[in-house]
Amino acid sequence: MDFAQASLLLKHPAARLLRADQAAFALAFLHTAFKESGQTAVPEELLKTRLERWLTERREVESFQWERPAREYLDEWCAEERAWLRKVHAGGGMEPACELTSATEKALAWLESLRGQAFVGTESRLEGILSEIDELLRQTSDDPQARIEFLQGERAKLDDEIARLLAGGKPRTFEPWQVNERYARVLEDARTLVSDFRQVEENFRRLAQEVVERQTAEGSTKGEIVGRVLDSHDSVRESPQGRSFYGFVRLLLDPARREQFEEQVERALQIPALAAELRDDPLLRRLFPRLRAEQEKVGASTQRLTANLRRAMETARLAERRRVRELIGEIQTLALRVKESPPPRADFFDVEELPEVWPGLSRPLWDEPHAIALDAGLSAAPVDADMSDFARLGRLPLLALETLRENVAACLENRDFVLLTEVLERFPATQGVLEVLGYLILAAHPPHYHAPDQHDDLDLGDGARWRFPRVMFCRAEAA
Repeated sequence: MDFAQASLLLKHPAARLLRADQAAFALAFLHTAFKESGQTAVPEELLKTRLERWLTERREVESFQWERPAREYLDEWCAEERAWLRKVHAGGGMEPACELTSATEKALAWLESLRGQAFVGTESRLEGILSEIDELLRQTSDDPQARIEFLQGERAKLDDEIARLLAGGKPRTFEPWQVNERYARVLEDARTLVSDFRQVEENFRRLAQEVVERQTAEGSTKGEIVGRVLDSHDSVRESPQGRSFYGFVRLLLDPARREQFEEQVERALQIPALAAELRDDPLLRRLFPRLRAEQEKVGASTQRLTANLRRAMETARLAERRRVRELIGEIQTLALRVKESPPPRADFFDVEELPEVWPGLSRPLWDEPHAIALDAGLSAAPVDADMSDFARLGRLPLLALETLRENVAACLENRDFVLLTEVLERFPATQGVLEVLGYLILAAHPPHYHAPDQHDDLDLGDGARWRFPRVMFCRAEAA
């Protein structure tokens, strides 16, 4: 890091927050209001009431120099020059809510890291580093012999452990210090994951802003706008952060994995060697609900892409109508000016080349087509087919287009636009590629869009991959 980079980083909102005069006051209250309560977004009026009560309590017990009303502090923290809080409309309600920005999350995390720890785990961290680098090298190697040797080594270890236990040996367990060290590390990783979602959401929001700026460029047609949104949506999903996020969503929405995690947390809390301060931390018990709320907020940012598309298309359509009205008005004005002295009818207009006109009667009547006569019989190559082949054709699944329409409608319930890849992720194709063909049939009719010259790939998880034309299903009122 050189001097210029250090100077630039010190202008970051997190650094400005830590250097502000009211840093201790703001950080202490925001930690109480958001971190201790476990809420990601607090209604503005409720947050104002909490701040008023908090200020009253501080002024009564200690010398407190901050005397302004709570409303002024909140407005100042939400202002663009501070950017410590952000106002949002959570849950679709009319009342705004406040949430922490990524800068405030970073500042609070840095302060937490300064707290003295009675116990700093080193063994588990080194073990984690060694395990991660070992897994990284193993999962990036395409050498079959190396993978076989690793699996054989793991099997030998398991066989030795099983043999020792069958011989009457006792299972090897962690020492108390190892239990607390690893549980503390899990809490730290979970806390970091929750805090990092502020940055993830801001990245998606910045992308949405860039998209709408490109959409509002002059001269953009509706097709170009739709194409940009499709490309932008793909860039989100195919980016490293998008791939990681959507993989996280699949893991988060897996009910079996969630039940397993909750059961494991309850079992871990029953370990006798676990320290009381670690057992009392409620973070892991609330982890999945909090992550689900964070995921929905990030999902709302991606849905904002489609909302921006609709507004951009409506704006373009209104601009076109306004221009047509202006042209009609100009024609009417010019016509009124020459009302008393109209131009000669013969010279009223002049067309350089008249278009060809094809009236209906100019089309020929139907005539019976000529028959084809063959001098010799038809011949075909022998085919080895039996009745089982014809029976297999009769067992082909029926293409239920109505069911596919219901799947698309379910995906469009809270959104204006959805890609075919998203529909297939939510409703996997149980009838193979035939079901994908049904979706393409639906996409051939308005208000849906399809781009034959662009394609999407869908990984099936078993090494197979489907490639089909890019399709975006739209709600009728949003098209």
